[in-house]
Amino acid sequence: MPPPTSTTAFSELLKGAGVARRIATVKTRQDFHHMFSKSQGAPAVLFIGRANVGKSSLINRLVMRNDLARSGKRPGLTQELNFFGIGKPPKVFLVDAPGYGRRGRPEWGALVDSYLDMPNNHLRRVFILLNFEHGLVGSWDPQMLELLHQRVHDAHGVGFAFQAVFTKAEGPDARAGSARAKELLQQIHQIAPTCLPPVFTSAHLGTGIDALQLAIGEACGLAEKAAYREEMARGALDDNEIEYHHVAPRSPSTRTQRQ
Repeated sequence: MPPPTSTTAFSELLKGAGVARRIATVKTRQDFHHMFSKSQGAPAVLFIGRANVGKSSLINRLVMRNDLARSGKRPGLTQELNFFGIGKPPKVFLVDAPGYGRRGRPEWGALVDSYLDMPNNHLRRVFILLNFEHGLVGSWDPQMLELLHQRVHDAHGVGFAFQAVFTKAEGPDARAGSARAKELLQQIHQIAPTCLPPVFTSAHLGTGIDALQLAIGEACGLAEKAAYREEMARGALDDNEIEYHHVAPRSPSTRTQRQ
């Protein structure tokens, strides 16, 4: 597996530490206390998305491994929160959540809600993964965007931010500024105006991995905001040209089922 195409704080952490490993698996609310005792206050980012959107493959690509996060074609392989530590001791945690969808289980959604509600979760950013080709699927993706927007809006800048990540973004339209990208961006920001500009990725091709690593580094205080803005200007991230309007969100259920 080739390394990312540019140097970022996150990839440098991987090279320097040489360690990306599963630290804990959280299945119940009680498991969080044990996990947080291991974290030593290290910042975390959470990956959520529909089942088979490519979360595990993307995490594996981020850490330049094939076997860290379990992946497969069968939906529902991930049924708990998996905390992967980067560095020894961990400097950053990547958290893989169960996929949501029509065959979901309420207890999986409740587990993610519990994590978001924890005052000492050290969560810096939630990355919501969306299939670029499929777009916002059914009611599940819009509902999750609404939920995250409501939480961020109500927190008034305290706590985590959230950012869209397009997965399987392959082909000529899979770039910022394309008609397809603008259509999806408009849909996202009509639902969730607090969502940060998206990153376009392909775990298969390796595109966008450096930009996503930089976003993680910026969120966790590993990268300078100036470098993050420079990466956006280069087009690795969307240039955020859409005029955003505040849209009062509906009241989504916080117990989103998981697939």
